[in-house]
Amino acid sequence: MRFNLKDYLKISVLYTFASAFPALLQIFVLPVIEGEGRLNAIDFSQMAIAESISTFVGTFILFSMSGAISRFYYDYLDNKKGLNDLFSSVIIGILFRGLIIIGLAVILGDYLASFFSQDSLNEFSTYGYGAIVIAINRAIIVVTTTLYRNQKLVTRFVLINIALAITRTAGQLLGIFCFDMSFIGYVNGAAIGGGFISVIVILLVFKKCGVKFSRELVAPLTKFAFPLFVFELVKWGVLFADRLFLESSPEQLGIYDNAQRFAAGIYIIFQGLYGAMQPDFFLYLKKGVENTIADLRRLSNVYLLQAQLSAILLIIPVIAYIYLFFETSLTTSGTLIAIIFSQYIITALNTLFSMPIIFYKRTDIFLYINLLVLAVSLTINYFLIPILGYYGAIIASYCANTLQLALFIYLQNRIVKIKWNYHKTVTVPMLIVSCAIIAEFIKVYTNANYVVVAIIFVAVALLIICFLYRNEIKNIIFRLKDKLIIQSNR
Repeated sequence: MRFNLKDYLKISVLYTFASAFPALLQIFVLPVIEGEGRLNAIDFSQMAIAESISTFVGTFILFSMSGAISRFYYDYLDNKKGLNDLFSSVIIGILFRGLIIIGLAVILGDYLASFFSQDSLNEFSTYGYGAIVIAINRAIIVVTTTLYRNQKLVTRFVLINIALAITRTAGQLLGIFCFDMSFIGYVNGAAIGGGFISVIVILLVFKKCGVKFSRELVAPLTKFAFPLFVFELVKWGVLFADRLFLESSPEQLGIYDNAQRFAAGIYIIFQGLYGAMQPDFFLYLKKGVENTIADLRRLSNVYLLQAQLSAILLIIPVIAYIYLFFETSLTTSGTLIAIIFSQYIITALNTLFSMPIIFYKRTDIFLYINLLVLAVSLTINYFLIPILGYYGAIIASYCANTLQLALFIYLQNRIVKIKWNYHKTVTVPMLIVSCAIIAEFIKVYTNANYVVVAIIFVAVALLIICFLYRNEIKNIIFRLKDKLIIQSNR
């Protein structure tokens, strides 16, 4: 199978739309629930803590089974019964781990919540169980859509994501406006709305695959997934632990988390792009790097081009959206969009260089990489957040992600040699990231208008990308010209 750019772009658009739709819907909901007489930065800080809890326990509930399903699917291509048993076992495992987490929450929830400085967060029972249910819902949907993605069941993938987005959002709005105008109504409403779709998915899976748990099938998955699970814990530490450090400064946390909510949309777009790329990428590796190197490079270059454009082109629209539709101090979050969005370019690079490691089942090395990265992230957060506030969190995230990238590149080359075009896969993306950091320094130390600085940065980043991909752009222009000529002759 050769790389077909046209087919890849079609499927990447579908996957990206389906993956981004829930986040897009959430973005439109935020101004509805924010403002005078509604939620403010303090409420958003409490939502951030609830989301941090949900994501943390969700890491244990999921236990990286999405990554395991994604890889082991290829071992069951010709074994339908084995795949059904495997899928059923994974879903049962998620539900079992979810029940264990709920049991632990009953015993320890109020005690752990007592460490928060905000009184509203001390009552764990009012929001904590809702956060855990959200984590269970998310784990079920992630595993199911991962399998559908590998099977290229695009319609099912799209429908589940859209249905989840609609029911979850409806639950949030009902929870806030009909039950409790606070983060409590938001969290519990999301849990109930998302749970509706999760129950339907569980019933459909058990109807098709049967209700079966096989330790024999799950054992190799668990061994494979454990280092990935550690990786997810590290990712949580890098992306969410900063909320805990900022919890005692609720307004700063609300502003920072609001910017990160928009950035989460970028990450979800990346997941859609990854969903389109990963099956073909793994198939090329299965056929041998020597035989498919040209296709691997083209696929990877297109993925990174899409990722960079997604992060860069959304900066100005998101800044404008925050400025126009937010009313409280949350408007300050618009000043952080450029530096936070640019960070996700490093995330895209980490995803690319980690894929060969995952395919060759060398996830054991993730353990050592990610423990080091987590230690760096937590240390920087601990020392810098009290001094620099949310900028301390941003610095910690940049340092952790850059260290992770350097280690991934080194170890990927130790496992399998791939002749990447490093100008396109490392040099230029990191040059753009460096421009974002320089622009942020200029903005902070000269008090320059953040919108003007963001516009200049976006313009410079796009010029760099156009120069790098000038040959591809010329080919596209020539093809368009040829089509126009053919149509005019008709």
